[in-house]
Parts: sequence; C-alpha cells; structure tokens
Amino acid sequence: MGGIEATSLRLLGKLDQLMPMRLRRKATALHAVTLSLRGNMPPLVDAGLLSEIATACRDARVLRFGYRSHAGDASQRHVQPLRLANYGRRWYLIAWDTDRSDWRSFRVDRIDRARTTGESFVPRPVPADVATRLERGIAYEPFACRITLRLQGSVDELQAVLPVWCGVLEPETATHSLLRVGADSPESLLAQVLMIGRDVELVEGEAMAPALQQVLSRMGALLGAAPAAAG
Repeated sequence: MGGIEATSLRLLGKLDQLMPMRLRRKATALHAVTLSLRGNMPPLVDAGLLSEIATACRDARVLRFGYRSHAGDASQRHVQPLRLANYGRRWYLIAWDTDRSDWRSFRVDRIDRARTTGESFVPRPVPADVATRLERGIAYEPFACRITLRLQGSVDELQAVLPVWCGVLEPETATHSLLRVGADSPESLLAQVLMIGRDVELVEGEAMAPALQQVLSRMGALLGAAPAAAG
C-alpha cells in the first residue's frame, strides 16, 4: 500500500472514532458492502440514495423502491439487498427479488424512493452460475460495443493475470475460456482488447469488425505520420 493510501486510512480511522455512532454506521456502510468492478470514478447517483441502500445491505433489511427499466418501463420492487457494485461511474444493486423469486441487478440511477420496510432477512449465498449472469448484466450487456473472445487457459488461470475490467470470463473447454468484452465505444473496446496482452480469437461480435478496423486505420495513419526516431 502506498504512503498516501496508508496516511488516508489512518486519518479516516481517527475521524471514525470521533463521529457519533449513528453517523459512523452510515459512513462505513458503503465501504462495507461495495464491490468495485472498474476503476474509481465519481458516482452519477445521489450520495444519500447510495447510503440508504448500503445501510440496508449491511443490516440485511428488505428494500422497496420504484424502478425504471432500460426500456423505460416502471415497476415497484421488493428485494433483499446484498451488495452494491461500482462499475466505472455506474452503481448497481445486487439483490434477491422476492416477487420474482430470482436474483437481479438494478442500476441505482434508475431506482426511485428506496426505503426499508423494517423486515430483516438472512442473506443467501449467490450460486456461481447466478454470479456469472449478474456480472454479465453489469460489465458486458449494458454496453453498445460488445465482442466475445477465445483465450487459451482456464478461468482460474486467466483471472490470476487479467485485470477484472478486461471483461467477463467464462469457461469453454478444459484448455480455453471465453472473455466477453463490452465498452462504450470502438476505441475503448479495442483498447481493452490490446491491454489483454494475449493471443485472442473472435468468437462473437463480427459486426464490430468494420468499426475496429477504422480505429486501427486511424492509428496506422498516425504512426505513419510520426517522425522517424533518430538513429
């Protein structure tokens, strides 16, 4: 841990001891239940809403809220909240939807008037297949630009060497895995692929090929116009 990070943690620890218990619990709730799936960036949602949801996750309290889907459809949700996931500037709530008897992920900026009902619950474990589905729903499916790549190596081997923001890993065979990569633009998508640093094979997403070729052409023109290095 770097010196700045260590100093910050010590200062936060001292401030935490000085805060009243009620405020201390609110201030620490978000840190306690957050999963960071991509680099830290300023959130696009209300801090009070995040605090309310985080406290419900930590204290295992049932939540009710209005929700607007990607298509704009409105509904009322009744959930057992488990974790908040931070992916770039987006926040997601991972929860058991009691009305649908299934796990769901909810974009926090689409949640309206979240409030606890007073009911408590025993948090249930997330099965591995459900965890993969939820991860795809956060780190892959919401993005306009998506491809699926084949890499040599098992999921466990690749997870040990690839950054989590590269995409969602899934097993394919005993010797190869699939990596589902999503991004907001062809430029970002290509950058993620290049930073994998391994040989890959395109399995899905052939429709993205022309846009990626255009990005590569621009880079080729840039490098061709660059002055030659002095010998």
